[in-house]
Amino acid sequence: MAQYEMPVIIKALGNEAVRSALKRHLLRLIDNNQVIFDVKNLGLKRLPQAYRVAGEKQYEGHYFLINFDGPPDGLRQAKLLAHKDSEIIKCHSCRIDDGWRPPCKAPNAPACEFGEIRNPNYEKTNKTKHGFRAF
Repeated sequence: MAQYEMPVIIKALGNEAVRSALKRHLLRLIDNNQVIFDVKNLGLKRLPQAYRVAGEKQYEGHYFLINFDGPPDGLRQAKLLAHKDSEIIKCHSCRIDDGWRPPCKAPNAPACEFGEIRNPNYEKTNKTKHGFRAF
């Protein structure tokens, strides 16, 4: 199973309505075999742009960050149901990095040299009309 992170934006409603919308979304995740580790409340913030949800323009929203673990099939179903919910503005998910590093970033590894060089004809091609050499 993979670990996921899901940012959720809920309409700017009263505390009870936001709490019930978040609870409904978390129960949807649990019903789809997801194990929830952490829920962070990032607060009420202004949205980067106006979103239209259920015919109403929204300018502010409550941001939440949910960390969970589970199969991808249940995640797809939970996101589909979240998009149908009229109180959720946005709901995305991304897989959390598992700590993989490139070999040159590992401890006690030699420095990476990629051998990148500038275009050898840079001086000649830079001054021509369209960047091409005239043959």
